[in-house]
Amino acid sequence: MASANDFPVGYKFHPRDEELVGYYMRNKVRGAPFKDENVIPDNDLYGSMEARDIWKNNGGQTLRKGEDLYFFTKLKPTSSKGTGSRVARTIGSGTWHGQNSGTKVKDPKTKETIGWWKRFTYANTKYLQKNGYWIMHEFSLDPKLAMSIKSNNSRTSNSDDYVVCRIRKNYDKKRKADDREETRVVESQRKKIQRKFENIDESYVTPVSFEVVEDVNTNRYPQQQKPQQEQRINLQHNGFVNNVDHCYNQQQ
Repeated sequence: MASANDFPVGYKFHPRDEELVGYYMRNKVRGAPFKDENVIPDNDLYGSMEARDIWKNNGGQTLRKGEDLYFFTKLKPTSSKGTGSRVARTIGSGTWHGQNSGTKVKDPKTKETIGWWKRFTYANTKYLQKNGYWIMHEFSLDPKLAMSIKSNNSRTSNSDDYVVCRIRKNYDKKRKADDREETRVVESQRKKIQRKFENIDESYVTPVSFEVVEDVNTNRYPQQQKPQQEQRINLQHNGFVNNVDHCYNQQQ
């Protein structure tokens, strides 16, 4: 059951934070077996393998939103001597970028601090579109508790250098990236259409007479029509008067 593909049908692994620390991390440090063999496999999350390959090789593409992958991984000091408190966070060509300094994980019964968890997001200067595509929660046993377990158990070795990590796909980040890509395509098409209209030959465009424009703007048409109508009325009136005069003269 080293990957999501190996889980039985219907198997869901959703441990709580205190279970990851109080049971799985505690037993990892003690060197004790787990209830489900290899339910959390070892994997180098701070090595040369890319995040996308770790996700794919362990069945991440079959998981739905809200389902995660879990791994034990060993911390690697940045010092070449293997000492010091600073830890290397590289993964393939990218890095795990820290989002917080650490949050306490407490035992639900005793309310004592049993561990810590830190939040990281994937960052890659080479593939900027992949930034934030994965989120990792790193759980570690409290140093005092780890030291107490190690001093009381001869089977412990360097297991206290391990952490348990929960990796999930950032679907919101993917959706936003898809939205930006769609916006970019629409904007590109809009610019192409705009350039096409700008390159139309002006000889095919019927010129508009400045005189017509001026007539429309100054509202001259109604003013021109009015004298013509008055002229026709006057002519009709004059003709009627002439006819009356002609008939009168004939009667005389």
